[in-house]
Amino acid sequence: MGIPDREYFDAKGAAEYLGCTLDDIWYYVRHREGLLRVAIESPVEFLAVLRESSIVIQRELSNFEFSLESLDYPRITLAGYETKGLELDTQRYLYFRWSSLKESFEVGVHVYAFEDIEGREVNLWFKTADVGGGLEFTFVPVDADPEVDKLPRGSLFTLEELERFRGLEKLENLKKSKDISNSQKSFVLPFKADELAIAMVSFGNRFVEKRGVIPTAMELAGYMLDTGGKELQMTWNNEKERYDFGAVGGKRLSERSFKERYGKYLRTV
Repeated sequence: MGIPDREYFDAKGAAEYLGCTLDDIWYYVRHREGLLRVAIESPVEFLAVLRESSIVIQRELSNFEFSLESLDYPRITLAGYETKGLELDTQRYLYFRWSSLKESFEVGVHVYAFEDIEGREVNLWFKTADVGGGLEFTFVPVDADPEVDKLPRGSLFTLEELERFRGLEKLENLKKSKDISNSQKSFVLPFKADELAIAMVSFGNRFVEKRGVIPTAMELAGYMLDTGGKELQMTWNNEKERYDFGAVGGKRLSERSFKERYGKYLRTV
């Protein structure tokens, strides 16, 4: 019986597995957009939630990312009804890039934006004491000085991540392959995106991912009604021929406006 594969390595073990030097490991962790990701074990007391699974989460974190107070972590609490339909990430390890390390006077060095093995953004939430089962956004404090320490304490390199990194054909093409990956979304947000834009783009890309084809405007509307009705509180008003979005500030869209927005968000090149 052979020895089973290891699940994870320290930095030295990762270098040996990849056949490179420790300096190479530090370089690809700290530079080149963090192409080699660091992992931690997912804290069992927290829920890991895919960012794209909630319009509310996307809206709040988008507002945070463009805030002038970017060194402060966002304070977000979701009521019970806002947590319906959330997709949980149940993988054992969470990944982060070096550029995701944040530092503030209040909480020190911390990470709030993680990724799963496929590169989708994952955030950590814990259950509130509310009867309705609400969630509160949280972060992971990091025992490290990002200017001095090589890696935060407790971090590691998983076998899956090393295989992903090694599987890229040539190191010189790493950035190019990342750019291609990012450009494959069929629906893209405009420069100034409101809540409806976020909802349509999110559900449009979900449709493509699940079914393998780009929906028409009416197929997208039907998909949003069927699968996102609860999350968006979206309904069709047949009398006034419009879509009502109760969870998106009570906004409304006529059928014509929906089709116009669809045309603007659909990638054409």
